[in-house]
Amino acid sequence: MKDLFSQFTPLTAKAWKVQLEKDLKGVSLEDLDWQNENGFVIHPFYTAEDQQQVYAPAFTHREWRMMVKGEEGSDTFLNEFFLRSLNGGADALMVNLTARDFSTLLNNIRLDYIESCFFVGTGELNRLNNYLTEHYPEALPALRLLPVDINAAAALKVWQDSASSLLKERVSAADVFVFHNQNCGAALEIALVFAILAEYAEFNEDLSGQCTIRAGISADYFVQMAKLRAIRRLWEVFRTEWKLTSEPFIIAETSLTNKTISDRHNNLLRTSVEAMAAISGGCNALVVNDYEVLKGDSDALSQRMALNQQHILKEESYFDKMADSACGSFYMEHLTDALAEKALQHFKIIQEQGGYFKCLQSGMIQQRISEVAQQSNEAFLKNEVIVTGINKYRNEKEKIALSDVRLNFLKNLQIENPALRFELQNFFN
Repeated sequence: MKDLFSQFTPLTAKAWKVQLEKDLKGVSLEDLDWQNENGFVIHPFYTAEDQQQVYAPAFTHREWRMMVKGEEGSDTFLNEFFLRSLNGGADALMVNLTARDFSTLLNNIRLDYIESCFFVGTGELNRLNNYLTEHYPEALPALRLLPVDINAAAALKVWQDSASSLLKERVSAADVFVFHNQNCGAALEIALVFAILAEYAEFNEDLSGQCTIRAGISADYFVQMAKLRAIRRLWEVFRTEWKLTSEPFIIAETSLTNKTISDRHNNLLRTSVEAMAAISGGCNALVVNDYEVLKGDSDALSQRMALNQQHILKEESYFDKMADSACGSFYMEHLTDALAEKALQHFKIIQEQGGYFKCLQSGMIQQRISEVAQQSNEAFLKNEVIVTGINKYRNEKEKIALSDVRLNFLKNLQIENPALRFELQNFFN
């Protein structure tokens, strides 16, 4: 093999550029550059000369938890959904515990055999502690908590103290899925993760212990894969300063920014791409929203199909047999570095203006998100971004009826989805 490679003369990036411009017949390579929405330029090709350094794999785990999320419905309804999903191969669940009857919601569900993630406010932590003490005398090693209704640093400290006491270890968490669904862009989403964690660091000597991160995944395949890798790369940057002793547990959830009501079976393909990006980017758990998520007609079939998408990626496509497949790719390493560097710029601005909570209260974060979202909306309206079945290849024969209640719900849904907005304005008036 050594003799075989010796027969080929190594080419420099300059030599590649000369040959490519020759093949392009007068078109400059610079004409093929494009401005990424995250604020940096992506070139048409990359070589080893573009790689800042040689990196070890961003993650080494191969398995991920197939997580299902319960939102709407009674405690009994969600309990039946969780049991059906667990019997169908899911091994993790996510649910908001606010105003829930734990005994009904979690009836016949053994939390000591699965991964569980609970959205819980400070007021619910005591009830949860009582429930767990009664049903699980031993600590649950796979229980994760995400805060709800926290809008100030003092409230976050109270929540963390209570959550850490319940889990018998220091707890920190950053949930940026809501910002993702406002179309904030990958770099800002990463920055917000660390801006939230920086709030914990303000009143802790260290952030050792459990850290859970929840992020969204859209269909921009390579950027989304690089986004999760960039979170882990920046984790190493902050490891010493914040005394990070463990790895982050990243829960990825498929986006609501690109899903449609019309031709909605296309959502199955979109979430498949997103699931592949999340797994290839190193998520620890994955929530795939079903294709009816916006129409509101989710049933056992659509839920089963969403779960089976993960089964196919694991059992038939062998995504659980690889770890960080992007490692060493000149393009992916460059993209990961570019996102990490841009995220650090956003992070520093947030910190200079007082940190996450102060920037949230001043509207600075919302303003930055709005600017990025506006760019996405303009690109869609100019047909620079194609959403199949909406602004191209529309199925004119499709007839969909939405109730007034559902229509009003969608119009007031707190997400930035250019395709959905276009649908509501043009198809459902």
